[in-house]
Amino acid sequence: METLTPEAPRQTTPGRSRRRWLIIMVVILVLAGIAVGTWAIIEANQTDDLAVTTELADTWCRGWDENDAEAVRSVFTDDAVYIDDVPGFTYGRTWTVEETVADVGSRGQWITNVSRVGDLTPTDHGTFIYVAEFDWEGNRYSGPIEIELDGDLASRIEWLSLEIIDP
Repeated sequence: METLTPEAPRQTTPGRSRRRWLIIMVVILVLAGIAVGTWAIIEANQTDDLAVTTELADTWCRGWDENDAEAVRSVFTDDAVYIDDVPGFTYGRTWTVEETVADVGSRGQWITNVSRVGDLTPTDHGTFIYVAEFDWEGNRYSGPIEIELDGDLASRIEWLSLEIIDP
């Protein structure tokens, strides 16, 4: 009959244990460095995008306020989409600033006192939202606008809603 004896616990040499610990620590530090570097790049890109979008929003508002179709056009890519919350003011990829100006002008007085209210807010899907106000046909309007970037220009500007705030 064979006698089974328990095996003695395996001994690890102190040098081997330290080496494993050191490798684990190096891996953790490298992964942490990658995470911090990636976060810094994302933050820098978002900061750059915020600055670009803020300038576009201000140019957009100034263009409308000054009846300057070229300034309004300058914020868009060639195939941009503009979507307005006012019924009858939705434009697709074939819209032109001149069409928009003609539509607004045919419906009443020119839009005036256009301004961006507050700061832009980044969204979870990479766009930015700000509130704009303007006067038109004797009323004061306000509403959030969403801007989607394509490089340094807007590929989409959309009024998300619009309300009269001072009739």
